[in-house]
Amino acid sequence: MRLELFVRWMPSSVALVLGMAACAPAPDTLSLAGRWDATIVVNDLEIPFAFEIADDGQTVQGTFFNGELRITSTGGRFDDDTLSLAFDQYATSIEASYANGQLEGRYERGARRSYPFHARPATLIEAASAEALAGGACSADVVLNILNRRRQPSAPAPILTPERLRLRHEPLADCARYDRLRGAGHAAS
Repeated sequence: MRLELFVRWMPSSVALVLGMAACAPAPDTLSLAGRWDATIVVNDLEIPFAFEIADDGQTVQGTFFNGELRITSTGGRFDDDTLSLAFDQYATSIEASYANGQLEGRYERGARRSYPFHARPATLIEAASAEALAGGACSADVVLNILNRRRQPSAPAPILTPERLRLRHEPLADCARYDRLRGAGHAAS
């Protein structure tokens, strides 16, 4: 008897499980967007610099920071854990693989020698400090303010009022009526 019940319900159970799997949301795609601490090694000298990646889901851009000067890539993509950025204004590019939360690759300079490139995500404090410097105000209070603004929770979702609690008659602002209810002695003259 139990075997008959199992055999009868098994196709329905399999169909239900497969249907639920098909309706499950796709996993989020990896985004490299944000500030990175990057280095390039030139003649055995490691040169650190700030690097920022912007990813809107369709295009990827990278930006070098040289003081206040921002040098943004002219093209880019992130496919199969490989970041490719072109800086046509300098005839250079970055080809880097993403693994273990870091980028490792090469800063290509056309026919000239390429340089090793490495980047890791900037810490929150480093990113807040960079934002404060970019804004022209560098103090502990400014950095703490930036950190607190990033940490604030989003606005709560609005609460839907049940139909039985909705007002049937909107209140009216009728000062003369209120004055009549209060009596003649309380009315303003």
